[in-house]
Amino acid sequence: MARSRLALKTVLHGGFALLFTTAWTQPAHAAEKIVYQSSSLCVKGEARLFRAVSGGLIGYVGDGYTHALNPGCTTGVTRSGALKVDVYRWNGSSWAVCRTSGWKYGTTGQSTGQFAGPYGPSATVHYGNAAGNGPACGAGYYGTLSNVYAADAGEWRGGSVWSGYQHVPATHLRGETKPAAPSLPAPTSESVPPLGAPDASRG
Repeated sequence: MARSRLALKTVLHGGFALLFTTAWTQPAHAAEKIVYQSSSLCVKGEARLFRAVSGGLIGYVGDGYTHALNPGCTTGVTRSGALKVDVYRWNGSSWAVCRTSGWKYGTTGQSTGQFAGPYGPSATVHYGNAAGNGPACGAGYYGTLSNVYAADAGEWRGGSVWSGYQHVPATHLRGETKPAAPSLPAPTSESVPPLGAPDASRG
């Protein structure tokens, strides 16, 4: 069941991801979290980080989603949703944004039928591949930060979800050494959708 759920989410997260659906079994790092909860709304998001392998080709991908749920955080509700996925690289002293999806907007809700469940805006960020020039910002530790929001009473409500991090080498040649995993803090920056964003007053 977990594999089928992942495959479905991968298809929904973009055409590029679809190419690697059969090669992915589990994300290298992923986190799902409730970032906001009140008497009228629950906002939940996810951040994931992948090394996707297909036909001997390796691509690096970060993605995420935004769900607006009922106050019990069980069922999707109709709201305006916003999402920005940032892929960070550790520069030796702090996290710096390497690639970003920019803000993506859409309607949240609850689907029915065979694949019943919450839905909302999603975004995928590709940050390089081993067949070309390697990771976009050079070898190092990378992580995904999803900024997830939903509109409620004319205000954006939400927060951020950190995927955790993994080391991405410059190449995947045999014999390449991987540095010892350090203990790195999560990024402290958090983005909020700009005022006047599409449908910000809905909800």
